[in-house]
Amino acid sequence: MRTQSPLSPLMIDCLLESLPLDITIIDRDDKVIAWTIKDRKLFKIKDEVMGTDIRECHSVKSMGILENLLSEMKEGKCDSTRVVKDIEKNGKLRRFMTQYIALRDDDGHYLGCMEVDMDLSDIPILRDEDSPY
Repeated sequence: MRTQSPLSPLMIDCLLESLPLDITIIDRDDKVIAWTIKDRKLFKIKDEVMGTDIRECHSVKSMGILENLLSEMKEGKCDSTRVVKDIEKNGKLRRFMTQYIALRDDDGHYLGCMEVDMDLSDIPILRDEDSPY
């Protein structure tokens, strides 16, 4: 991020909390170390999850995919992946996008991973001829 001066922790917190998505951050040892909390839109996280292994937050069904992804990110074979899935929430079918992004330092060393979840259900799909842009 390019800035005129370093962003204060308050500014960074406000920036992250105002994004229309949920962010969960894990460290290089796969421990949950942070998440956005303000009006968490998609998946609620209990405070007890802080410091636990990310695998404890995912279903057994998705474990193989998660293991493979984390391994590839740590080995430098993959920097991000994204999936779109339909999930029932509060009796309604909702479309969610989940993106996993490797966090790396300037030398490319793996520092951890960011999971970004976004509800796509209410985003209108415009064709080129309908777009005002």
